[in-house]
Amino acid sequence: AHPDRPSGARNGDAVLDGSGQPTSWLTSNLVALGLAGLVAIVAAGVLVGWALGWPLLTSWSAGAVQTKVNAGICLLLLAVALASVVAPLPGRASQVLAVGLGLIVVAVAGATLFEHLSGVDLGIDQAFVTDRASASSPHPGRFAVQTSIAFLSAALALLAMGRTVRRVYPSEILGIVCGCIGGVGVLGYMFGATALASASSASQVSIPTSCALALLGTAVITANPEHRVVRLLSDPGAAGQVIRVFLPSAILVVPAGAWLRLWGERAGLYDETIGLTLMVAFEALILTSIGAWTTLRVQRL
Repeated sequence: AHPDRPSGARNGDAVLDGSGQPTSWLTSNLVALGLAGLVAIVAAGVLVGWALGWPLLTSWSAGAVQTKVNAGICLLLLAVALASVVAPLPGRASQVLAVGLGLIVVAVAGATLFEHLSGVDLGIDQAFVTDRASASSPHPGRFAVQTSIAFLSAALALLAMGRTVRRVYPSEILGIVCGCIGGVGVLGYMFGATALASASSASQVSIPTSCALALLGTAVITANPEHRVVRLLSDPGAAGQVIRVFLPSAILVVPAGAWLRLWGERAGLYDETIGLTLMVAFEALILTSIGAWTTLRVQRL
């Protein structure tokens, strides 16, 4: 057995597809490819929105901060690079493509981060489209600080894909960083806490960028079936049974309970105390039910 592989994922237990590869590899690659496709669609929509002057395609909400052109380009390049890693072309074409696109994103994101930290305008923000300043975007054409960090994380993850440092995959850690930045932005817009989309910065991450970064981080994690999270999710044993149920539940149930509480309070259905009580009761009931169901499955296993 692999020294890092969960106990339930033994070599003898692997189910192979028609090409002789474990089905977990095929599933992981398909998921990563599908997520990369969604990121590419978001990026293409942003670029089309700027080209045709349709702000709703760049912000998804009237009056919200728009996704910058440079951000749309970086998202598109990262999606293509990720697809070339997951579904490689013959020869070294995929490796050259992934490295080349990744380095371009590193250069753009690194330069933008330098602009934020130093206050120096390098002239790259409006290289393609003229933008105007706003309260949530004081630097025309420049995407936010945390967007720069997320792009750097995703690009470096693609460049380091498959490599380990002391049996740890840096690409997995960098993918988690990218996904968390996007996830925090999504939660900020979901609950109306736009401060989470700015992270003490004058510039905010847009709604399309937040969603795309969350998808991109997940795609980076699933791009390598040897990443620890993917191995756990594909483990046929007890560990896999538990995490496949609890991970989606934790990601979906807790935010859903908080959103329902906030919605009811804003609608005047109940006050803060009752809302908090209902949220705790809802989450406790759902998670307890999921825990009991999972325990019975593990017991039968």
